Amino acid sequence: MARAEQRVGVLIGENAGGGEAIVTVLRTGRDYRIRCGSRDHLCHPSVRDIEGVKREALLVLNVRNAVFVAA
Repeated sequence: MARAEQRVGVLIGENAGGGEAIVTVLRTGRDYRIRCGSRDHLCHPSVRDIEGVKREALLVLNVRNAVFVAA
């Protein structure tokens, strides 16, 4: 049975070129998924909070200085 994804909020930060990056943060069960533009990434299972999601966005999507805005 597939679980429904729930939008938690967005991360607003800077991309590698210095422009604005908006990353959508979704939650499915205990897992987080992040989306930026056409990129979609299921976070590592050790990511359990928004600070972990920020680190994952930095490592995978190169989004720096991210600020979380709840939905």
